[in-house]
Amino acid sequence: MNDNATPKTAMAEVEPTTKAPPDAQAQLALLSDLTRGFASSLDIDDTLKVAIGRICDHLGAAAGSVFLLDADTDQLVCRACFGPVDVLGLRLDLKAGLVGQTATESRSIIVQDAASDPRFSEVVDANTGFQTRSVMCAPLKTADHVIGVLEVLNKVDNSQFDTDDLTLLDTLAAPTALSIHNAMMAGDLVQQQRIRKELKLARRVQRSLLPEREPPPFPILGVNLPAREVSGDFYDHFKLPDGRIGFTIGDVSGKGVDAAFLMVRVTTLLRWAGKEGQPPRRWLKRVNEEMCEMISGGMFVCAAAGYYDPARRLLTFANAGLPPVLVDDGQSIEALIAGAPPLGIVSGLQFEEHQLQMDSKAAYFTTDGVVEARYDNGQLGVDGLKAMIRDLADQLPRPRLGQMVWNLREHTLNDDTTILLIDDPIGDVQTLASIGFHASCENLKLAREVVADAVAQATTDCPHCVEDHLLLVVNEAIANVIRHAYRNDPDGRIELTIYERRGKLIFYLRDYAPRVDVSRIKPRDLSDCRPGGLGVNFIDSVMDSWVFTVPEDGAGNLLIMTKDLRRSAQTGNDE
Repeated sequence: MNDNATPKTAMAEVEPTTKAPPDAQAQLALLSDLTRGFASSLDIDDTLKVAIGRICDHLGAAAGSVFLLDADTDQLVCRACFGPVDVLGLRLDLKAGLVGQTATESRSIIVQDAASDPRFSEVVDANTGFQTRSVMCAPLKTADHVIGVLEVLNKVDNSQFDTDDLTLLDTLAAPTALSIHNAMMAGDLVQQQRIRKELKLARRVQRSLLPEREPPPFPILGVNLPAREVSGDFYDHFKLPDGRIGFTIGDVSGKGVDAAFLMVRVTTLLRWAGKEGQPPRRWLKRVNEEMCEMISGGMFVCAAAGYYDPARRLLTFANAGLPPVLVDDGQSIEALIAGAPPLGIVSGLQFEEHQLQMDSKAAYFTTDGVVEARYDNGQLGVDGLKAMIRDLADQLPRPRLGQMVWNLREHTLNDDTTILLIDDPIGDVQTLASIGFHASCENLKLAREVVADAVAQATTDCPHCVEDHLLLVVNEAIANVIRHAYRNDPDGRIELTIYERRGKLIFYLRDYAPRVDVSRIKPRDLSDCRPGGLGVNFIDSVMDSWVFTVPEDGAGNLLIMTKDLRRSAQTGNDE
């Protein structure tokens, strides 16, 4: 039988013999059957077994094999065989033997007398009891490369293979190679579809582990943006019997399914340990010890865990390897660096614990994906994240987090991205007005009256000139919604809510019209002397900050405008 011996001499030329050509109709029928068999079956091994049997019968061969290339090992592996000896799974070196020579040289070979050919080794025959007399090998080729070898052994009538047989084997090898290649591609596609379904299922399982969104004014908010189908990031929060709220956020090393599975285990472990209400330093210490026993393969988890006490507005946490926790007090942003390495690397670690009084403060816990977000000129980094927080500080927690996500999506996110925001605005935010009305110009007067009443309720005095400008700004903004968003459809819905926070008035103007292109909402170049279209310029000149974004529920449009009454009271005019 064929072997893996290294050739010692060149192959002798084979003298052609005179022989009637095979039946062309029988060849066509065989080719048609082989092609149909490969096309109708996704089990390539079973199909190859049938195919090599049909080929051997047609050629009058006593035995045959189909070897396919294993690209990972550079070996030829027997995937199907026919005859008295089972060599299924036999591996041959790509650079040795008749089969290897056929593959590497991409040409057919015929050996009429195996015993006299120096390339033939009797090792396989000796181990199986089969006696190889005559051999033919043909490469299985696609347009790009050789994918295997088709081999037949011994004529059943004890004669020798000749050049007509070799031509026929070549003829059969071409469609066989194409069919095998197509079957492999189909199998790969099926496997990819199966993997996609499994990843979608894993993602659903992961999402089910994220905490349900609590109704306002719950002080802990989170968001997770996976870089792939499944995420190695997580966050969680849960209530304790004493009124405290436990929370965790983490980033599992690596990506993909392995990280996702570890994420599930770690999330469960952190919640289980956190339910005991022990101090965060002990909480992480206990979880670290467990993880050092269960994690292998060099994986680890960056995580932070802690508690927020709404009654005392007290935040206590420990950080193991995550980016700095950013704490905004309205005047400056402090970065609290992690005091310990990630979990699961070294046992016996001690964890630093932070305790913060959260009156008028907000704390931002993030994973690496946030600070590593990239844009054209570089990386966001901690400083870029601080700048983003400053720009959005006047917004209430939910829309602020939503705008952060919106901003991050404009960057390139190469890693899982997760943010946990702790901000308890109770007592720090006062709702001055909230009204809904139809998109009709008849309601502009009502909106102006609501703004005037809200300004009158504000705890910080507002100069009359500033109040007049605020009335005009809101009037202009609502008129633009009516004209441009709803196109004068009076059935459109508009909502106006006005808050006061830290001496600032915050205006939320929301509609349910089709989403507009936010990139086009910007002040006009004043050198352009065409009439109208200066509403955004007016808003930009009166308000201290404004942002046009998408509401949290994803429907319609939201304009958020902020005016600092403390600064206006000091200057006595609208800056």
